[in-house]
Amino acid sequence: DNWGSLGVTLVDTMDTLWLMGLQDEFDRAVEWVRTELNYDVDTNLNAFEASIRSLGGLLAAYSLSGETVLLDKAEDLGNRLLRAHSPGARLPCSDVNLQTGKAEAQAGFVALSEVYTPVEYKVLSEYTRDCGAAEAVEGV
Repeated sequence: DNWGSLGVTLVDTMDTLWLMGLQDEFDRAVEWVRTELNYDVDTNLNAFEASIRSLGGLLAAYSLSGETVLLDKAEDLGNRLLRAHSPGARLPCSDVNLQTGKAEAQAGFVALSEVYTPVEYKVLSEYTRDCGAAEAVEGV
């Protein structure tokens, strides 16, 4: 796993497991999230990819199932990824280190796809009833 052992594909497809009625597989995935998934790792992630795949995956699976551990992990990840959004900046940095919070454009530029990410943060704010995530990306 070249994404810091963060189970990106599993997290990204949990909603599909639910929608396909694969309850045993979904339950196993939730258990893995509960016992193994840890975002306090010293690794750089692309903020866009992590937002749409990991954050979006956790939020979608929570939306369908109501499993609170999924929302808890989404909130943890969302708070870490928000560090890519500097106050007053129109676009986020493309990459963020999940442990240190250091945000930078490792490729030397920010792709236009980065402007898509506010959707996940608005959903996160809705579910947690904390406007902080939505407010942080409001200018994007």
